[in-house]
Amino acid sequence: MKKYIIILTLSCIGFFAFGQEKLSNDDNISTVLKKTRKYAAIPAIAVAVIKDGKIVLTAADGLIKMDGDDTVSLESKFHLGSNTKAITSFIAGKLVEEGKIKWDDKLINALPDYKDKILDDYRDVTFEMLLSHRAKIRPYTSGAEFLKLDKWKGTISERRLAFTKFVLSQKPTIDPSKTFNYSNAGYAIAAFMMENATGKSWEDLVKETMTNLKLQYTLGFPNRQDANQPWGHMAGVAGMQSTGPNHAYKLEDFVASAGDVSMNITDYANFVLLHQQGLLGSDNYLKSETYQKIHFGLPEYAFGWGNQQANEQKVSYHDGSAGTFYCHAIMNTTAKLSIIIMANVADKKGIEGIYGLQQFLGNKFEK
Repeated sequence: MKKYIIILTLSCIGFFAFGQEKLSNDDNISTVLKKTRKYAAIPAIAVAVIKDGKIVLTAADGLIKMDGDDTVSLESKFHLGSNTKAITSFIAGKLVEEGKIKWDDKLINALPDYKDKILDDYRDVTFEMLLSHRAKIRPYTSGAEFLKLDKWKGTISERRLAFTKFVLSQKPTIDPSKTFNYSNAGYAIAAFMMENATGKSWEDLVKETMTNLKLQYTLGFPNRQDANQPWGHMAGVAGMQSTGPNHAYKLEDFVASAGDVSMNITDYANFVLLHQQGLLGSDNYLKSETYQKIHFGLPEYAFGWGNQQANEQKVSYHDGSAGTFYCHAIMNTTAKLSIIIMANVADKKGIEGIYGLQQFLGNKFEK
């Protein structure tokens, strides 16, 4: 594995601007997406807007890969990157509601045969501390960290357990100036706790949840299972290059719970819709109070969602990227407005385009 990059953009409240070709409210959504793609050199982009508890817009435009002719549709899947954490936390919330695990369950109790080997730093770590990045677990946000690991054998769950034990033998890295210390490894360990509590793999829990919700998804990059799905793009010495199905770059499957799910814009919007409805007071797959905890149960970062409350606005958000795709989701509960933008590129210019589009859609639909 060449590298592992998870990008979390802790956005300020509001919507963002950039100096692209001027977007007009008179433009139809197809024109808006084409202008954004042209400005930011984005091969393909997909958007959704949710307002007042309803999906009011879904659209997709562009190419499966930059050097091809096939175009994307609303069924095209984009890699969510770290926005997968919201799926893991969502499943966690359901397990808590069902009484299969508790937020304050201690990690050490899930490892009875390993208690004597866990560093003292981790003896009081709980399930919710792992999901909220407050467990002092090393970040594992770069490929260099993964390259140092042993090549464990066995099932994904067995290798996830081996990874868990290894991480718990490492001294923590803590930045005391931060409210939380972001960690992909923490989400892998949280997945282990979910497996231990249910007797089911994290992968099976995802499948069960998505089946119940009637949502389509793929584990890993979308074109690995279907070459006609969008290809990610990565900057290299020869410029931007598409990452084909056989490209060497991949994410370690035992940390998939932190960032390795792909979905199409329609199904991902329906997933976010559940969150908006819950935050607006309605029970659905989860109880409204569970959504409140997941989004706002702790300051700055709760469970799979960052949050801010200021200027009489209540906003939660998350950005995800493994370096080849980008997914941005922001929910303004006060304005009853959620915006999702997906792209199959994650360079600086592409991200600038995504946030410019977010500003435009926010201004258009906020009223």
